[in-house]
Amino acid sequence: MSRIVSNHTSSSCVWLNIIATGALLDDSQVAFSNSFVKKIGCGNNASFWTEHWISQDKLSTLFPRLYRLESNPDARVQQRIQMGSADTIFSWNWIRVPSGCTASELNGLQSLLSSAILDQNMNDTWPWAFASNGLFSVKKLTSIIEEQNQASSSQQGTMRNKLALKKVEVFICRTQLKRLPVKIELDKRGIDLHSVRCPVCDDDLESLDHALVSCKHAKKIWDRIHKWWNLSFSSPFFLEDLISLSRPVSCNAPEIWQALKWIGLYCIWKNCNNLVFKGKPWSAPMIFNEIQSIYFLWMSNRVKEKCFDWLTWLSNPSLYLIERYKQ
Repeated sequence: MSRIVSNHTSSSCVWLNIIATGALLDDSQVAFSNSFVKKIGCGNNASFWTEHWISQDKLSTLFPRLYRLESNPDARVQQRIQMGSADTIFSWNWIRVPSGCTASELNGLQSLLSSAILDQNMNDTWPWAFASNGLFSVKKLTSIIEEQNQASSSQQGTMRNKLALKKVEVFICRTQLKRLPVKIELDKRGIDLHSVRCPVCDDDLESLDHALVSCKHAKKIWDRIHKWWNLSFSSPFFLEDLISLSRPVSCNAPEIWQALKWIGLYCIWKNCNNLVFKGKPWSAPMIFNEIQSIYFLWMSNRVKEKCFDWLTWLSNPSLYLIERYKQ
């Protein structure tokens, strides 16, 4: 018995989490809460008075006098109407016999119910409107969320780059929309934090611009990236400069340089999180090597030439990369 109760509790928690997440999705223009629409079968699980099953309004709202006379406000549809061989059969249970205006309401209610169609051989169900088969799936919901995010990004002018991985594009989208959970933003939302200072340098508050750009340790990484591409590094520069499709003097394919900047932003943020949540030490040389390796793997799978030389890549990446990318 205890195992059955435990499984039931676990299942309930899953659906409670789904419902809670659905409320957040509603705020993101994904109408999750209204995506489950009751389909009436025999009426065994639908409330006759307080659910939308035959009209856009509840019957308790359309016929308030009758609802006050109902002896069982929680009555199921099946308890009040049944489909006969020739017509609809009503089964009422009033506190007193309707009269006057209430009797007129009863005539209107019965007229409305005459159009009801029940299937005595099928239980009431809750099909999911977003799936053609009516079955809920996390995979389908994820697809809907991604489509909505892409539409929202397009409307707000969020940039895209065909050279970047999808997860990095999503990260850049969140960055551009200022939705990364930096400590300053968490504090504004009333989340109690031990400190709102930068976990890497501890010299300033952790804002989005500071974490990704102006932190002295982040600057070391950007300095290394510019030197690697034989570019001058001038400070200050801004987050918008790193996201945009700016074109350095030596680069004739700006999308290549943009993809590199996006990798830099992604790796800096990832290593900030590794420091906070996993206790991994911050190392600018290691992060820079990670950026070089990730970009090498990206581009070696995107250029037409099969041989992609690692040593040449390290010595002169911009010229080597652009020549092969344009082939």
